[in-house]
Parts: sequence; C-alpha cells; structure tokens
Amino acid sequence: MDEGNPVNEDAIPAYANLSGYQMIIVGFGDTYGQTDLNNDNGEVEYLQYFVAQGKSILFVHDVTSMYNIQEGDGRAPQVFGSTANKMLRDLMGMNRYAAVSNQLTEEARESLIRYQAQRPYYDFVSGKERHGFTYYGLKRMGWTKEGQNANYGNKIPYRYMITNTEGNAVCGNNDFSRTSGFNNNNDITTTASKLNEGQITSYPYKIGDVLPIAETHGQWYQLNMEDPEVTVWYCLSDDHYCAGWNETANNGRGTALTYGVSPNDATNNYYIYSKGNVFYSGVGHSNVNGDMEAKLFVNTMIAAYRASYEPPVIEVTNDEAVMNGSQNYSIELLREYDNGVTADTGENVQNGESFTETDIIDITFRPIDYNPASTNLACWIYLEGTDGSKIYVDEIVSLSDNTVLKADSEHKIQGIANGRQYKLIYKKSVLDTHPVVKFEVKNNKAPAKNTTTLTLTVQPLFELD
Repeated sequence: MDEGNPVNEDAIPAYANLSGYQMIIVGFGDTYGQTDLNNDNGEVEYLQYFVAQGKSILFVHDVTSMYNIQEGDGRAPQVFGSTANKMLRDLMGMNRYAAVSNQLTEEARESLIRYQAQRPYYDFVSGKERHGFTYYGLKRMGWTKEGQNANYGNKIPYRYMITNTEGNAVCGNNDFSRTSGFNNNNDITTTASKLNEGQITSYPYKIGDVLPIAETHGQWYQLNMEDPEVTVWYCLSDDHYCAGWNETANNGRGTALTYGVSPNDATNNYYIYSKGNVFYSGVGHSNVNGDMEAKLFVNTMIAAYRASYEPPVIEVTNDEAVMNGSQNYSIELLREYDNGVTADTGENVQNGESFTETDIIDITFRPIDYNPASTNLACWIYLEGTDGSKIYVDEIVSLSDNTVLKADSEHKIQGIANGRQYKLIYKKSVLDTHPVVKFEVKNNKAPAKNTTTLTLTVQPLFELD
C-alpha cells in the first residue's frame, strides 16, 4: 500500500481488471436504489485504485448519504451510501473536516490519515463531530419525530435554522418546523445555475447560465473548497415553485427556497463539480427529459473522459531524428574510415575514426503532456549499454533560457515544462558501448512512466581513392 494512495492493492479481486477502460460511471438511482455500494469483494477499493491510476470516475446523485452508523444496530433502517461515506469522501472532495470513520479497519484508518496528512487543504474543527454536513443535510437530520423520520438514529450536535430573506423559517408546517427550521422534506428543485466557465459548460454543447433540470435535491456533505482541485460548475437554485413548506412533514417535495437563501453556494448546493479526474453530477433523482440537461450530462461525461491522466511522452526533436514506430527514434552518425591497410595475414583492415571526449552531439527533446489538468513533470535519462549497463544523464539545459536542470540523488530531473525543448550532451566516445538513449517521463497524476528510446547508429564514410 502506497502512503500517497489509500488503496490496499492486495484486496483488489483478480477479476476486477478494468485497466482497458478510461472511465467508470457510478449510479444511477435515487437513494442509490436503496442499496449500499459495499466493499465485500474489494469493489470500493478498486474504485480508489482506478482513480489512483489516473483514470476517471463520474459519481452521480445519492452515492453518499447521511448514514454513518452501523447497519443492524436498530438505528439504521436504511444504509445506502454508508460505505461510500467511509471510503470515498476524500476521493470525492466531500470531507471538508478530515473525518475518519471509526468503522474502518485499523489499516484503512491509518492509510486514510496518511493520505490526509499529505494534503494540507482540509479545514479542521475541534471535537468529535467532524462530518461537515451541508445545511440541507442538517435540515433533514434535525427532524426528530421517530415515527416519521428514518434519520432519528443519526445524532447531530447543534440546531441550525434556515430562514428566508425576511428572517422567517423556510419550513412552516408546524410549531417545531417554524421555530427550528427543521423538516425531512426533499426540497426538490428543477433549476440549476452556472458558477464557472469551462469545457463542461461549452463543449461539445454550449450550456446557458440558468438551466432547467429534472427534479432533484441537495446532498449531505459539504465540499472541501480549500482543495485546489475542486471546481463547482453548476449549483442547485430556487425554481420559485414553492414559496415555503409544501406537502407533508416527512419526505415531501418541500421548497427550493432552501437553495435560494444562499445562491450559488458551491460548498453546500453543488449540482456538478469536478476534483481532478473525479466528477460528480446531481442527475439521478428522476428521469431526465430536458434536452439541455441531457447535453450538459454529455459535456460532463466527455470532460470526465478527457481528464483521465495518461503518462506524458518524450519527443526527440533533432532534425536528423527518424521516428521508427511509437516512441522509438534513431539518429545516424557519420564515422570516417580510411582506405584500409593490409595486415600480416593479408586481410584488408579498415580503421574507423576514434571519437574522443570532445566529440559530442546535442540531443534535443521535449516532454508532451496531453492531460487537460495541470501536472508536474519529471524525467530520468540514461544511456543503455550493449551489456545492459546504464550511464545516467544528470544534467539537461533548457533551450529557451539556458537554465540548467540537475538530477537528484536518484537521477530524477524535476521541473521540466510541458512542450519546452531541452538538450543533453551525448559523447560520441561511448557510441560503441552505449548506443541507446532512454527517456523515462511521468507526471504527478498517472503513476506509470512512459519510455522513449533513441538509438544511435553509424554510417561509415570511406575515403575515396
């Protein structure tokens, strides 16, 4: 298990090999079809592994839930989302206060704590209650009538009132709701509003600033907006269908004014967001019939697919370099030979030019990273011998500003820039023993390296009689 990746690769089932796929969609269904995305056979750990490999996942509506208590203890009649709550919230950017479930195994807890320690962009609060529920979630969980509310086993530490612009509680069906702001309604809305511009909002379809959507509702956990990878594209907003409480005190339609009291609230009322190569869409509560919402979902799928992190490549840019297939190049060098002398045996021997330490060639190259998200690039360069030995190249020069980049103690050259040209100096004196140059390059997203091979060959140049 890698400390930077909370994945127990030993627990991944052999049959769960989806390496040929670039994206997984997890959904659809309100309350996730009343079932839990469990990890009995390592399924959730495989999702962690899939993301760590630089591949994309699109999560949709109700993958997580308010249920953080043990199934079967008499207080959890529903358990959808409980495993995702424990194991996927950090991956999804939904763990603002770095909560760590006491229901994880000790190994999983320690791995998650290491993962969080390496990412300094969590908010921290004192005390044991660190879930970071949205105010939508708190509104529902604060409804205390056990006969009407399946959430009563989840304890929250304080009361929260949601009021409109006049200061009146959004909920008003009885004295409790009017004075507390709590009820267990869905607070359905049919409108989303744009918060940020990007590929999701413009490719391949141009999406408007205000979007009619199929009926849906808020989610349970606040986003960690301190995370630089989290970007919210659309938020739930007030559709003005109901000015206040509607229908029953439990699981009714409610009112979208819940979102209207805090317009474009990315932390609480997200509808579509991304976190690196992980995406979320609020689609799934009901059937999608609107053309524009369907187009937005297509945009989201394409953005998620294109966010899959592939290893970068190295291009050899010498004018005389010939590409021989994928990531294989060759350069032909000239070597002068004399007319030959007759040896004692009578055999004609031709003597090739002897290269010295001062005979060099500049090999130029550039890293190319096709990932849409910003990444950090590093490379390892070595000369490969005919006997399998390696001579590492520990210094390269940027052609744009002559900056010298040096390798660390493990021959890793960091800080190379996407698309920028560099050069290394190859001494022809090692041509006979180490005629191959190997470039290994990777970014900080995809765990695998890509290798480019340059083979130096000799073209004899004979003297004329």
